[in-house]
Amino acid sequence: MEQKRFNLNSLINRVNEFNKNNNFNQKQNIMKKSILLLAVAASFAACTQNQEINDAISQQEIKFDQVLNKTTKAEITDKAALAKEGGFAVYGKKTPHAGGDAYWVFNGTAVTSTDNGANWGYAETQYWDKVATYNFYAAAPYNANIAFDKTSGLFTFSNVTWGKATEVAYDYLIDRNGATVNAAEENATKYAVAFEFHHVMAKVDFKVMTTIEGVKINKLVMQGWNANEATFAQVASATNLGTDTWTAIDCSEWKMEAETLAGEVIVSETSTTITKNADPVAYGETYIMVPQNIAALKFIVDYEIAGEPFINQPVTLASAWGTDSHITYTLNIGGGSDPINFTVNSICGFDVNPGTEDPAVNVKP
Repeated sequence: MEQKRFNLNSLINRVNEFNKNNNFNQKQNIMKKSILLLAVAASFAACTQNQEINDAISQQEIKFDQVLNKTTKAEITDKAALAKEGGFAVYGKKTPHAGGDAYWVFNGTAVTSTDNGANWGYAETQYWDKVATYNFYAAAPYNANIAFDKTSGLFTFSNVTWGKATEVAYDYLIDRNGATVNAAEENATKYAVAFEFHHVMAKVDFKVMTTIEGVKINKLVMQGWNANEATFAQVASATNLGTDTWTAIDCSEWKMEAETLAGEVIVSETSTTITKNADPVAYGETYIMVPQNIAALKFIVDYEIAGEPFINQPVTLASAWGTDSHITYTLNIGGGSDPINFTVNSICGFDVNPGTEDPAVNVKP
């Protein structure tokens, strides 16, 4: 009986050991399956994350750049100057290729630069719609009195007046024709939208020269133009000129607030000696002026020739200050002066009058 009891206990121990091992294996299998599921889940998560990143990369930002034309050399002559003055304003709409109403993506958005115009940015980044066409319009400086007509795509500047070129507030810029981008075209959205800015004002400066010796200019005054505030209105074409080759800015309209020729400014009161037959030299300030036609622009000049003063000498001429134009007046001091000359009409002989003859002289032998 003892032998049988031993065998039974042994059998029970083996059964317990088997169950114990079996439970361990089951737990181990469950852990393996769990690890595998976690790996698969992680794999799906990784794929999803990569897909989102790829979508973000393909959704390209709408960026802007500008190229300043060199027609005039007013204060805003390069990107750095434009950046310093607060950048430019952009209006831009997109039109779906499948039809539908245009959507204005940019509504006078300020485009600015923090690296002297090397790169330009704006708040609330917009992205290209790859199945749309975009039309962009730009003007500067951003803080100017700018109005934009979304129907015509044309700008208006108000309360415009004249001033020194060193005072940027008087310089206004506009993109000549706007920019059109078909976002579906290859590489169309890979580059910044580039604007070409032109000046709507006129630049006026002065030079002096002489063709005679001993000339010194002491003062130059300009007067006779309309110095009142004006309004600039961009127009679409020049149909009244009988040609369609003119661009919008060339045909822009200026309207004066009052038609009075009250302008006067002292260009300079610096005494400057001028070398005979030398190249013209700059004299006085440079001004940014409201474009206009002037029937009688007058210059009043004080100068000297060999130390002799010539005061309030007038020069009057008709002038035209066109949009986006650079006018330089070169004054030939003394070149048009009338010298005081002398001549001899004749040399008269000695006249012999009656009764004045010498008396006869008698000579004795």
